[in-house]
Amino acid sequence: MNRILCRRPVVQGLVFIVVAGTLAHLAYSRYGFNPTDEGYLLSASRRILDGQVPHRDYITLRPAGTHLLHAHILLWGGDRLIWWSRWVAWVQVAAIAWIWVWIVGRSSTALTGAGARFAGGVAAFVACAHVFPIMPWNSIDGLLFLSLGSALSLREGGAVAGAVLIGASALFRQNFVLGIPPLLLVLGTFRRPACWVAAGVPFGLYGVFLWVAGALPDATIQLFSHSGSADRVWTVVRESLAVLRGALAAVVALSVATFVGRWPVRGAIYLSLGAALWLSLRLLGLPFTQAGLLGGWFVCGLAIGVLPFTAGRSLEAARAAALSLVAAWAVSISEGWNLPSLACGGPVLVFFAAWLEAEARNRSPAPFAPVIVWTLLAAAAVVVMDFNRQTAVYMDRPVRELTFDLTGVLPGARGILTGRFTRDFLAELEELRADLTRRGRRYGLIPQTPQFWVTSPQPNPLSSDWPINAELNHPALRSRVVGEIDRLRGSVSFIV
Repeated sequence: MNRILCRRPVVQGLVFIVVAGTLAHLAYSRYGFNPTDEGYLLSASRRILDGQVPHRDYITLRPAGTHLLHAHILLWGGDRLIWWSRWVAWVQVAAIAWIWVWIVGRSSTALTGAGARFAGGVAAFVACAHVFPIMPWNSIDGLLFLSLGSALSLREGGAVAGAVLIGASALFRQNFVLGIPPLLLVLGTFRRPACWVAAGVPFGLYGVFLWVAGALPDATIQLFSHSGSADRVWTVVRESLAVLRGALAAVVALSVATFVGRWPVRGAIYLSLGAALWLSLRLLGLPFTQAGLLGGWFVCGLAIGVLPFTAGRSLEAARAAALSLVAAWAVSISEGWNLPSLACGGPVLVFFAAWLEAEARNRSPAPFAPVIVWTLLAAAAVVVMDFNRQTAVYMDRPVRELTFDLTGVLPGARGILTGRFTRDFLAELEELRADLTRRGRRYGLIPQTPQFWVTSPQPNPLSSDWPINAELNHPALRSRVVGEIDRLRGSVSFIV
């Protein structure tokens, strides 16, 4: 078995993806339920299975790729639907991490060997996941396709197929369209018309489908309704201070590894840098495990700082760094999660691989193998993530206070633990739904609780499962939903 793992990278990848995703799932997926976001995309998957056409029959401000990709979970998830849907998301994040292990490892001797790849994969996995609320989400889907397409494009003869996958990332969130040109530029395929055509095929086919289904006018309004938030594209400029800090840290670390000849001196400098980082965090009033600093724009800065040291030595290493930065920028263009954190696995691998290689080239190399560094990094990353996931559950209480099981309270939520107030709210909601059903009344729901519609016996009578300002930000969309409420007056009881 060990011989197979060492010789077959594909097998290594499959083992890592399944094991890492499943272990994280078993450790964290049962904790927390946020009524605001949970089920937003699965409720649209329910509509797809009911035969509804995206944009025409229901409002979605993003393309329907995620609705289609995750619809299968509703067919087999049963009473543990939420639990299983989170497992799928964990596996996707693990796949993203491993893809970047392969991309960075193509040009780095620091990721040679199964041990180094597995440990580096864990570090990348944690950098991507950290405190992100794990559930089916369009950013995860888009990043997975973008990463897979980039990796395929790097293989001989895979440029056109890779461009198709890169283009398909826009089927999950339209902002990924902005990442296509820089990706083709970095990959060196931007002069090939076939790659441009291939990248445009997925979204082009989606447009043809919408036109045939009579959904194109509605889709145009919905897909461009967030155009007033174009400033999200330039968030990296507003966060330039954090990026510059990361770049400076990388330049200093790599300069020490490259130009300081004696290991004991370098070791002392590294300890001093670590102490300075800890002190700066304390002066800022931030814990050392603060995810926003260690898992966001700062990490992107690390990859930027690597570029001057790799551009003249290894084109492939510089390409891997640039690809990781484009992916991080593309995923950060978001209305709700305006951070590059989901894509931080790549920059983390880029920086530490460059640092380890610089140490190995030094005439007085560090007295430890790269696998030791990757292992220590992975262990520290797991500790940090565990601390954050225990204390900062998304839109819910800390784990120690999540003692109320949703089994029997919300269909599809067996085994999910939440706080008392959320459990009581969902229990009351289910009682109201059951009472209306007994009286033969149709019901609607105004609070933002989209998971309710994923398993509701009755379909949502409104075209919006998430009636909040951010989703109904266009006058035409607000008029549509308000008009539906007016027309349903008397025939539908709305729970508010």
